[in-house]
Amino acid sequence: MGNTLNHSHSIFRDKTCIISLVTATGFMAGALILGIADNPPGAIFLFASIFALVLAMVHRWRSPRRFLKMMTISLVGFVVMAVLHNVLDVLAGRSPGWLAPIVTGLSVTSFLLAVLVMPVTFFAGIIGAGLTIFTNRD
Repeated sequence: MGNTLNHSHSIFRDKTCIISLVTATGFMAGALILGIADNPPGAIFLFASIFALVLAMVHRWRSPRRFLKMMTISLVGFVVMAVLHNVLDVLAGRSPGWLAPIVTGLSVTSFLLAVLVMPVTFFAGIIGAGLTIFTNRD
């Protein structure tokens, strides 16, 4: 029986991806050590960690269109997640006892996506689009 895994595209053979993941881990450890609550250096490390994770996923993109699409989705995602957080926050207060923690968890998740992930992916989209436009010129 043949091996069904395609090792030529293995994540473990992609040095940029590995470096990005290790960097993300290092920044996350720094953020946890420093603390992120009311601590700008810790928050910067957290954002850097998220940026490194995004880089691990998109570093092979060579088209500005993909980065512009990521920017658009991030912008729309920010608005959707912010509204969803507010709606779920209200619903959590009105939910029965067993459901309230679940709705609160979803509310917190949508808040974290809105304030941490969406701005970083938007910023990464700006950088990626600019770099691909600049490097793809003849």
